[in-house]
Amino acid sequence: MNTIKFASLPPVSKAFFLDFSSRVMAIGGAIGTGKTFLQALRILFKATHIVPCPDGVRRSSFIIVRKRYGDLEQSVVPAFEKIAGAAFDLSGRKSPLYGKIYFKDKLGKVECDLWLYAFETVADAQKIRSLAFTDGAIIEAQELDSGIIIKEVFKRLGRYPAPANADELDDFENNPMIAYQLPNGQVARGKQLTLDFNYTNSTHWLKKYLVDDNKANAVGVRRRTLYEQPPTHIWMPGSRLDGSIQGVEGRYHGEEGVFMRNPEALHYIKHNGWSYWEDILLESMGDDALIQQDILASWGDYINGKPVYPKFSRTRHVALQELKYIPGRPVYVGVDNGFNNAWIFAQQDHSGRVLIIDEIVNVGADAKSIKAALKDDVNPYLNLHLPLHTVIFVADQAFWNGEGGEGRKQIEVLTNEGLTVEKSPFKFTTPMRDVVDTAIASDQLLVSPRCNRFIDAMVGGFHYPLIRSTGSFSEEPNQNSEHSHPANAGEFVISRLIKATPKRKASGPRKKKEYSYV
Repeated sequence: MNTIKFASLPPVSKAFFLDFSSRVMAIGGAIGTGKTFLQALRILFKATHIVPCPDGVRRSSFIIVRKRYGDLEQSVVPAFEKIAGAAFDLSGRKSPLYGKIYFKDKLGKVECDLWLYAFETVADAQKIRSLAFTDGAIIEAQELDSGIIIKEVFKRLGRYPAPANADELDDFENNPMIAYQLPNGQVARGKQLTLDFNYTNSTHWLKKYLVDDNKANAVGVRRRTLYEQPPTHIWMPGSRLDGSIQGVEGRYHGEEGVFMRNPEALHYIKHNGWSYWEDILLESMGDDALIQQDILASWGDYINGKPVYPKFSRTRHVALQELKYIPGRPVYVGVDNGFNNAWIFAQQDHSGRVLIIDEIVNVGADAKSIKAALKDDVNPYLNLHLPLHTVIFVADQAFWNGEGGEGRKQIEVLTNEGLTVEKSPFKFTTPMRDVVDTAIASDQLLVSPRCNRFIDAMVGGFHYPLIRSTGSFSEEPNQNSEHSHPANAGEFVISRLIKATPKRKASGPRKKKEYSYV
């Protein structure tokens, strides 16, 4: 088991680690800066410093939440294996995974139970209503569908190893059975819920939860404490690389300049090296919002482009509650193939309105092959949620026609799984987007609030970039953006359900250029 050395923790991480007074606190920063490992390390610290039970054993039980089961296996489990070594044992083959860290040290026995849950929906979170935990941690909070999940988890904390004795005359401020003896001699009491997150766009529910709805009270105290790691790079418009400046030259917000390496982030950089973030930066070039979130560590915006679907509105087109599948009606799944792939699940109600009910999106840091997406995400989802439905997948015509290199092979990957696959009604994007735009304008589209990636794309993430030199917008959206994949998949399935007929080619010179996805 590794020794915890506080001096080796970066300043922001150290402050987060040693905060035992905040009831809900979150740490955010650029991607890949060790936030999940920090959460695991903090849980181990609490397990070893909790006040012993009457029999001398230090007992604790922690709930650890992430949206997907596969991500728990790939990110959370390895963190505990690294810090706890042979003392960490894992059982279970699905959510929840049950882990335990049992060992002896010079102070006696430690028995720490770990319950690793995948909460894809708010309904999943409600399944823990009868359970009791000491504390909780939420990994990659921005992935969750709603802040309601955070509240459901918080309700179950502070109840283990035993609730406060209700028969006592004392009115406890905090549960006296949950106390920690810290190395500096102080004693901390009460439950805590900790979150880590990567920044997302400024309209995301998490930003509203952590910032907009987290105003200070009369004495300057906020309900939730927010810790922000420094960005990996600092944008310096008009600069050039030279002996005194290191980083990446590029274009951001319409200006040329340098993304300079931030010396304050060196603590976070040393494990992966600068090339890790600078490769991401180069790959993201042109998507200002993504750079703003993943590298510059701030809430992203879309001020540098025109939305492809400006009529789409959160208030008009996003349902107030999660949409449910209609029994007996087929489910259509729009598929944007590739290593960055998206799957948009939809139905049509009895009035003909298109319902976007769910999504599976594997892009950016979560990107994976079609085969891996089917194995890890799509097939388990079908078995769990749609065992009695007819499911039809709708894919881009370009892939059916063998365009785009591996396109045909990707279609065969779907059909070889026994899936029913149809062609998208349109080969070119202009008539297809006309159909989608008409559906939006006529309120023929309603989206479940859990489809965060699709909603973010429709409200502006999927946009026509602004050409600063001319003051005009590009004729084609940025297809390199992570937002393009859920948007494209949605376009395929919406146009299929609306069942529009492609427009005939107009005679004479073409006035509006049409683009294929490939």
